[in-house]
Amino acid sequence: MRRVAWLSELRSWKDGCQAPLKLDTSSGIFDKVAWTQSAYVHVQMHPYDLDFYDHVAGKYTVKKWLDGLRARYGGIDAALIWPTYTQLGVDDRNAYDMIRSLPGGMTAIKAFVQELHDEGVRVLWPFMPWD
Repeated sequence: MRRVAWLSELRSWKDGCQAPLKLDTSSGIFDKVAWTQSAYVHVQMHPYDLDFYDHVAGKYTVKKWLDGLRARYGGIDAALIWPTYTQLGVDDRNAYDMIRSLPGGMTAIKAFVQELHDEGVRVLWPFMPWD
């Protein structure tokens, strides 16, 4: 019941933000990406979050991370995975190098993305060609 009330308030807030700006969400880029029409809760996260990656075990703990989000917010619809902040600029790696250098490399990244997808969570990655 709390989630229903919270979602209702969130939709009301969204409508209140769009109206003064005269934003028309009935057409545009988000209509072309169907899942965005029902993805209301997005988080930005860092893959080195202690709830997402267990440094001692050396493995990603997607279920633990999602369970915490479900307990606090009722769950999420999408996650923007941001692997560069706060490290960008400390060496000569760019954003793409940092993604590839996450623990376990691309194999582990593909596995945790699949695990997120299996849980119904959409995954977004930053596209920053200037980094």
